[in-house]
Amino acid sequence: TAATWNIAYYVAATANATQSTGVISAAVTGTSVATCFQLETGSVATSYIPTTTVAVTRNADVATIATGSWYNALAGSLYTEWLNPANAAIGVPSSLNDTTNNNIIDSFVQSITNYTMQVKVAGATQASFNGVAIVGGAITKDIKIYAANDFTGYANGVLMGADTSGTVPTVTRLEIGSGGGSFQINSTIRAIRYYPYRLPNEIAKQLTA
Repeated sequence: TAATWNIAYYVAATANATQSTGVISAAVTGTSVATCFQLETGSVATSYIPTTTVAVTRNADVATIATGSWYNALAGSLYTEWLNPANAAIGVPSSLNDTTNNNIIDSFVQSITNYTMQVKVAGATQASFNGVAIVGGAITKDIKIYAANDFTGYANGVLMGADTSGTVPTVTRLEIGSGGGSFQINSTIRAIRYYPYRLPNEIAKQLTA
């Protein structure tokens, strides 16, 4: 039976151009072909880029962590620290979602100077806060603290808003650098912290100051 594998292999760079990088071996019945080498610098491999006769652009990576015993479906707090894009591109630094944008808790960068925190259930907005100015190319720290009928957001030590009516969405993953598999922020995520409970307002404020 024909089979194809993508194998990532890492080697520390040295000044010795003839250095052996090691051996990858496998038992094969029939013919074995090694092809389509993708060489790049860095400590981790980027996603495989299948090509034919012309160069192509790979799809944006989507980094996710499936919810499990660490996640509380009733209440929580999601802190994110990121480098705000220095251009007008929109994006989502982090989100809790169900692989879509219909059930989601996220921050949504709308421009280099403004963004929104939002919570949606089945596509219906449960809470939405905006108006805090952010600076392109600068660090932004925000936190979304939530429970049923109790949503609050802070950014850079400033209250974004509060809402006392709404439902917590059912989500299946934490997504880093995008929301619902799209809206990649194309920037640097410096830190993410998840708390399986709703933090007190003052503590949440201090974390973002």
